[in-house]
Amino acid sequence: MLKHSLVWWLLGERCPWSARVAVLAGRWAVCGRDLVCLLSVVVAVGCTPPAEFGDNSLEWYKQERAARLEPGQGFPEVHRQDVSDITRVWFGTPDAPQLPLLEGEDDPALELLDMGKLAWAAGPVVSRNEESSQGLYRRHCAHCHGVTGDGRGPTSAFLSPYPRDFRLGKFKFKSSPTGTPPTKDDLKTILVNGIPGTSMPSFRLLQDEELDVLVDYVIYLSQRGMVERFLIAAVRELDEDARLVSLPDAARLRDLPLDVQLGPLQRVAPVGGESAADRDSAADADSVGGSEADAKAGADEDDGSESDGGSGAKADVSYDRDKIADDLLFLAEEQMLPVLEKWLGILDFEAKEVDVPAWVLDSRDAAYESQVALGQKLYFGAANCVQCHGETGIGDGQTNNYDDWTNDWLKVEGINPTDAAAWAPYVNAGAHPPRPIMPRNLRLGVYRGGNRPIDIFRRIQYGIEGTPMPASLTLTEEQIWALVAYVQQLPYETLSRPETAKKLENERPVR
Repeated sequence: MLKHSLVWWLLGERCPWSARVAVLAGRWAVCGRDLVCLLSVVVAVGCTPPAEFGDNSLEWYKQERAARLEPGQGFPEVHRQDVSDITRVWFGTPDAPQLPLLEGEDDPALELLDMGKLAWAAGPVVSRNEESSQGLYRRHCAHCHGVTGDGRGPTSAFLSPYPRDFRLGKFKFKSSPTGTPPTKDDLKTILVNGIPGTSMPSFRLLQDEELDVLVDYVIYLSQRGMVERFLIAAVRELDEDARLVSLPDAARLRDLPLDVQLGPLQRVAPVGGESAADRDSAADADSVGGSEADAKAGADEDDGSESDGGSGAKADVSYDRDKIADDLLFLAEEQMLPVLEKWLGILDFEAKEVDVPAWVLDSRDAAYESQVALGQKLYFGAANCVQCHGETGIGDGQTNNYDDWTNDWLKVEGINPTDAAAWAPYVNAGAHPPRPIMPRNLRLGVYRGGNRPIDIFRRIQYGIEGTPMPASLTLTEEQIWALVAYVQQLPYETLSRPETAKKLENERPVR
């Protein structure tokens, strides 16, 4: 019995039944041999701890540097714990995603994200049958974009450009203006077409519903990441010895009853698509902050209470329920609602209908040559495309710029991107080493946002968010279409550089 109990304890409730049977059938390995045999069996059958969202260590380090803290001096650990507990209780875990709601089942957030789709996308990869398959995000996306959506999956360091970090809430190729999120159709288009010239492949072989599932989960990861970043930034604004939530000393929010953790918010669990962990062990469903019974018991207690929290340990904490509720409501209104409202705006957004002129589609049209000539004039003149894309369009103009995912931390201390010693601490904190963002070589005819005339029109009209490619605020639609025509014919134009052409004197990036 002791041996069996030890095996069961080591495996835990999260191991699949197949793993338990395999270990019990081979229990002889424990009888006359050492514990290494048992552990090797456990590893072989795939008993791994549940996935967790990683803390945004890069944002913590960036805020510490922005706060001018001394080297080696960071924010108190209790602040990290507060941010971790709040994001966990609001958004759940990779195996059990949640949504924080202020208006219950009528909350508009549920118009944007479907909980059943989140459950289908989340969790470990499971494919018992079509009805209970799960883990689409980890199957198709996590190896590049990471479980947390931080763009730091196992393959990310080898890719150029780096995979997208969703936590900034910025997406390059979309039909919406700069500063607004992409529509669901924009994200779905990227999944279907991939991004030519990068490592982002096409997923057009997935079912249409599976694509919708992945779109919802990417939005969920982006919302969670944005809220976490804002909470970390809020820590820097706290008065000395203050906390995000009014708790004494080192007490943690996660050790309080669930209703206290949520404060004025409600939380919706996945419907019609429970995680594998939930199916295998119903007790794990409330691992964030205790069970419903704990929450009910906590609701009947006085302000000074001792409650059994979600960590499984007794919490002897004196706290003021009303004050905690006020703190959480303030944080929700200041840090969470702006993120949710920004994303909700895409529900009402409709891209303006733009008619493609006939001459753009037909080089034999009488107006075509004159429009291409106008586009060339704009390229070297008012639109100033030459500055980055170069005199011959091969992308050899301004080549020492960086995108927003790098500038977000690179500019905190004005770091020289060629000084590896200066940016090494940021890389150790979770950043990718800085790489210049190279302007598109227009001679190749490969356009990452799509090669249709309307796709190129949108890139010129709205720019490419997160990059040095700006929106065209002063050009008319006719002028933009002239640029589209000029860009589309560049791959077929003779490549030459006039001897008298002014050469751009830009510092080349270190290779």
